[in-house]
Order: sequence, then structure tokens, then C-alpha cells
Amino acid sequence: STAAYLKQSAQTSSSVQGLEKNLWLRQPLQNTQRQRFIHVDIILTTEHLQGIRWFELEAQGQLRLSAQASSAQWKNNQWQLQQAQISEISPDRMRSSHQAQMALALPVSPSELQDAVQEPENLNTLSLWRYANVLRNSGIDASTYDKILWKRMMRPLAIFVMLIFALPFVLGSQRMANTGQRLMIGILVGMVFFAATEMAGNLGQASKLPAWITAVAPVLVMFMIAVRRLRTA
Repeated sequence: STAAYLKQSAQTSSSVQGLEKNLWLRQPLQNTQRQRFIHVDIILTTEHLQGIRWFELEAQGQLRLSAQASSAQWKNNQWQLQQAQISEISPDRMRSSHQAQMALALPVSPSELQDAVQEPENLNTLSLWRYANVLRNSGIDASTYDKILWKRMMRPLAIFVMLIFALPFVLGSQRMANTGQRLMIGILVGMVFFAATEMAGNLGQASKLPAWITAVAPVLVMFMIAVRRLRTA
């Protein structure tokens, strides 16, 4: 059905792409049972979009409005659409109209579009959190952003845990191992910890686990091992 197709497209189409790429958004309409699905063909700049189409569906999936506009510009804190063709659909008839210019409340601002056109790794922590919320509010998978956000938040704690793990190598008896052996063991442990952290994040994203669980779990396990080693050193 039209409703199923639009929902699947909004949930699976990537919204995190560079300029001149497409964008899908989902917007619940206030005080109604309708949802609006918006597709942007090209993001020319964060304040200039080209090729906008939007559809409004009832909760039961009936298509009530289909529209398109040639372009949109951010003016006076709102999106202004040019050359809009609107078709309103009711059970017994369809009414079409044309507007040379109209305002449309899109669920994304230029600052959020700026986050959208950057790679997730290049965003700061606040932008990651903000754009992940935009995606979730639009019904789009935000797991990539959540994974990077939680990984970044756990990085200081991971460094602290690795320092605790390294203490027994520094404080331990020289008879246990020579300096070269201890250095090699430390490097191997660090590589294993890094690989485990990456694997946990990818597996968690594939299995739809919350990002905070897959970010915290490897650090927590390493912390428990580090504390045990420190007690027996």
C-alpha cells in the first residue's frame, strides 16, 4: 500500500548524506491523526532545497494529500516553497490547486540540515545528540549516530580503565616478565579491547540493542578484569 511504502522509505532511506542527496522525513501533524511524509530531492545549501514532495496519511493509511514544490528557501524563520502543486484527496473526489509561494512547517531547520550533510564522525557531541533526536522524531533509524555518540562519551572512561589495567605491569615484579614482554602484552590487550569495543557496537547496531549498552559493556568488563588484576598484583 501507499502508506506502507512511505513508512518503509522514511525509515530506511539515509538522511545523513552530503549535498545534492535526498532526504526523507516523517512529521506527525498536531491535533490530527495524520502523518506527513516529506522527501527532498536535493539539498543545495542548508537554506535552499530543491524538489520537495510531501504526502499526508490518516492513521489507517489512507492518502489524504499529495503535493510537490520546485524548491524551498529558509526565510523569516520558516520554509517558503515555490511553485507548489497540491492535490487534496477525499473518499469521493480529488481537488487540485497551485500556489506560487507558500509556507510549510518542515520538521528540520538549517542548523539541523548542517548536521545532516556532515559525516557522523565529524560532528561534535552536541550535534550528534541533536540530530539523532531529529531522526528519531522523523521515524528514521538513528543507531549510527547513537553508537558514535556513546562511544565518544565512554572514551574518557575507557582510557581510565586501561590505565588501571596497566598498573600491575608497572608495579609488578621484574621477575614476572621483562620490559619487552610487558610492553607487548599491553599492546595486545589494547588491540583486543579496541576490537571488542568496535565489534560490540556493530553487533549491537545489527541486533537493535540500545547503543549505551554496547558502549558500556566492554568498558565494564575491562574494568572488572583490571580491578581483579590490581588486587592480585
